[in-house]
Amino acid sequence: MTRDDEFSVWRVDDGGEITPGMFSLLFAARTANGVALGVNWRGAEGVNSFFLLQQDAGFKDTGIKYGRYTSPL
Repeated sequence: MTRDDEFSVWRVDDGGEITPGMFSLLFAARTANGVALGVNWRGAEGVNSFFLLQQDAGFKDTGIKYGRYTSPL
């Protein structure tokens, strides 16, 4: 990705950069299959939520996602 490409951004107004402050933990739970995490990814005009499940030494996206629009801050 180049910064000169005005259409190559992750979220509105983020300049194509992802920072830790964009993410918040919804929950962490121990399941029979390992630890499950619920995560929010907040942007200028919305929030996407997704869920991860522990797999070996890392986490795998479960494919369960939710997004909602919020008015710009």
